[in-house]
Amino acid sequence: MLFIVFLPVSHACDKKIPAAAGRFQPDGGNVSTIESKPPLTECLSIYLEKEKIGWLKNSMIESQGGWKIFQTGNVGIIVQGQKRNIVTSGIIITDRSFLTVSFSMKITSEGSLINLDGRAHANDVLVYVDTGKDNKRLFFPLKMDFVTDLNIDRYIFARKMEKGEKAELEMFEPELLAIVPVKVEFEGAKNIEIDGNEVQALGYTKIIGGAKFNTFVDSRGRILKEEGPLGITILADNDRCDEGINSGTQDLIEMASIKADRGIPNPGSLTMLKVNITGIDHKNYVLESGRQAYNNGILEIKKEHPARNGGKLFDTAKSIKSVYLKPAPLIESDSPDIRKFARSVVGDEQTVFGAVGRINSYLFTKMKKTNVIGSSDALDTMKRMEGDCTEHAYLFVAMARSLGIPAKVTAGVAYKDGRFYYHAWAEVYDLGWISVDPTWGQLPADVTHIKFIEGNGDEFAKIMGLIGNLKIQILGWK
Repeated sequence: MLFIVFLPVSHACDKKIPAAAGRFQPDGGNVSTIESKPPLTECLSIYLEKEKIGWLKNSMIESQGGWKIFQTGNVGIIVQGQKRNIVTSGIIITDRSFLTVSFSMKITSEGSLINLDGRAHANDVLVYVDTGKDNKRLFFPLKMDFVTDLNIDRYIFARKMEKGEKAELEMFEPELLAIVPVKVEFEGAKNIEIDGNEVQALGYTKIIGGAKFNTFVDSRGRILKEEGPLGITILADNDRCDEGINSGTQDLIEMASIKADRGIPNPGSLTMLKVNITGIDHKNYVLESGRQAYNNGILEIKKEHPARNGGKLFDTAKSIKSVYLKPAPLIESDSPDIRKFARSVVGDEQTVFGAVGRINSYLFTKMKKTNVIGSSDALDTMKRMEGDCTEHAYLFVAMARSLGIPAKVTAGVAYKDGRFYYHAWAEVYDLGWISVDPTWGQLPADVTHIKFIEGNGDEFAKIMGLIGNLKIQILGWK
């Protein structure tokens, strides 16, 4: 499931770096004094609460006009009862102030593979994606200084920020294939405890896509400790970081889920659910939308009653102009293969509701439900016909849009067996927006589906801000 992105793990590749266009030029007044000979190295252990589940090894050398940073990593986790091993490796080239010039990243896990090569320019970044089965180029506009997992901490250290100083950045998130916002606040010198010893460090916080990380580095910029969501911590471990790792004993999906304060009987039969939402900044999320009404922490979700003889298929696109009819980086609705596939599934159906129902039923019954590390695009998912809720949602939306049906990816939480789990589904437009969950085969989705974000999946990083913070109190239902 994509919501593993909150892991404090970087990803990279051992392929040859493409020639960089040199987006950032040294400014002459912001050059790090970090020594580069011999290479600056660090060995980091990753813990889930008290269990060691992985490691990272970083090294850095001076390059022409900047730096080269190398990283390898290995982490073992349990996701939905399955043990997964994620292997990462990579290299990034930066300028003298540690801003990104070019990078390559590689992630492998249980037979899945993704290679990423990126080049930063003045106002955008170009990323080449290779999954071994599919290749594509993605362009992302940039508004602020651009970093990746590999160089973000070096860049922050090199800025020589004062206590209380703040900064905003943009970071590439490889599992989402998206640019996510980062907010940094420098806290200055602090004494922290590591292995029972008091150590002097420089501290700062990073808010990445809404998730908070407390980072502490030494006087040379090497990470001593980083605390992330759900008790995930990385610690400096000299040369022993790659020893003694396992997958831990706790399931990350269960840890991230929210225990309901009472059970909800037969959610599929309900027409309304009322809950109290606390622990988050509601302004960052889409709570007042469609079937959801939000007022001062109270959220009411009402089940839709779509007209089964609503809009006519292939006529909807003529009557509504929407961004949700256009292709997106992970939603290739303009692909001839996806259009052909969607029409074969829909057959002779003439109404929007009927077509949506057929696509929903097909994906629910035909797609293999498997956990996927990162996010596969719609075209790749169509070829493999397997994935988790994210893959179901992307492919569903791509198929709907290819038929002229406005559709968007939605995500938040949904109730199952006494807990609210992070989940992704979709919405389509048919005389109004209607929720649909192709993973669970629901049309419309039951009222325990609580939406926090919507779009093309490029805002999924905001889910990270919910994990460990969101609290839900069930007030009632009908």
